[in-house]
Amino acid sequence: MIEKIERVVNKIIMPKYPELTDVKVSDLFEGSEFPHFLGTRYVVEFITSECLDSSIMVEIDSEVKSLFTMMSSGNKSPKISCFFDCEDGEGYTFNAPYGYSH
Repeated sequence: MIEKIERVVNKIIMPKYPELTDVKVSDLFEGSEFPHFLGTRYVVEFITSECLDSSIMVEIDSEVKSLFTMMSSGNKSPKISCFFDCEDGEGYTFNAPYGYSH
């Protein structure tokens, strides 16, 4: 599934937002001692050419979540979230207005 998500993000999301320069998708709990108990949590980490406004982060995160829902064939167990690194030394972050479900 990681490869599928990465392929879809590269073909649909990356061209739409020129400030996105690279992407890496991973399963947050892969290799953990209790993977069945923790479930599946995909993380999409974007490298950006500039620090993004929270509204752009939310827009991208929402689009990735929508695409993931379409790909996941109705299984509501896995979750996905995006994080952004503009290489300012703060690492991967996500900012959203109060109440946004990340």
